[in-house]
Amino acid sequence: MRASIKKGLSYFFSLLVAGLLLWYVFRNIELDYMLAKLKDVRFEFIIISILLAVLSNVFRAYRWNLLFRPLGYHGLTTFRTFLAVMVGYLANLAVPRMGEVSKCGALAKTDKVPLTLSIGTVVAERIVDLLCLVVIFGATLIIEFNRLRDIFISIFQEKLSGFEQYAAFGIALVILVPTAIFLFYLFLRSGLSAKFRRLTLYVKVRTFLLELINGLSSIKDLKRKEQRAFWVSTVLIWVCYYYMAFIVFYALDETIGLGFGAGLAVLSMGSIGMAAPVQGGIGAFHLLVASTLALYGIDETDGKLFATILHTSQMLFYLIAGAVAIILVALIKRKDTKENHDRI
Repeated sequence: MRASIKKGLSYFFSLLVAGLLLWYVFRNIELDYMLAKLKDVRFEFIIISILLAVLSNVFRAYRWNLLFRPLGYHGLTTFRTFLAVMVGYLANLAVPRMGEVSKCGALAKTDKVPLTLSIGTVVAERIVDLLCLVVIFGATLIIEFNRLRDIFISIFQEKLSGFEQYAAFGIALVILVPTAIFLFYLFLRSGLSAKFRRLTLYVKVRTFLLELINGLSSIKDLKRKEQRAFWVSTVLIWVCYYYMAFIVFYALDETIGLGFGAGLAVLSMGSIGMAAPVQGGIGAFHLLVASTLALYGIDETDGKLFATILHTSQMLFYLIAGAVAIILVALIKRKDTKENHDRI
């Protein structure tokens, strides 16, 4: 009961934050003006953007498949993992961070892949995607430094002003971490550790961690050909992400002249907005993308219109595709894709 209340409160709070961010973004915007501007939008470019979203998730599903091969799952199809990915995106629109568990649950339902094992592969994927985002962010800073430096200098100054708090926290860690390690060492040397290892909770946690580690190690265990396919598909995913936003520049007269650097900046800041702990990055995405476009001379209203068109078109795709995926996952006959002679 308490868990349900906690989840409900968490959902309500994230929805409230999303609503407040949307209000903040559009508080000074005339709705009639934006609706009138929609008549001039070239929707063919938005359709291309949605098709690129489909393609990016096909590459994502294919890449996820590769991570299961060292774990013995050679029978997974890109179609089934694509359905699981779509279920995950739909779940994220309902509850932030719920998507990862949901897509693993969908794969467990269709292909009997253990939840803890697939979560390990998802963690591996997220680490790779985070590294890609860091690289893209760094490239954006180098290419567009003159436009972005004032923003990051102000952020740095704010962080520096709170240095005393972080210093106190760091000192506490320096003291507490070695103490905790020493106490854990004493515990292992005592007779209590043997009794602890026989506890059901310990066995379950240990099993969970081992399967999680197996999932994380799946990248290095890929064959050379599969590793190449993994990194090529990773690059293609992010190329699709870039052009999903860049192509929408051509949907509006005001943004049609923006170039490669502006596309990188929108990709970087938009990705940060989508990672915010609110449903589908609502509000955060609009604020960051519109603020970024303002650096390129795009009017506030036009920047927010661009962000709204890009975000809404993608969310509609994930809503429809996710709903269809849930139905198909429920109807698909479950099969065991694990080869018994392979290890987990």
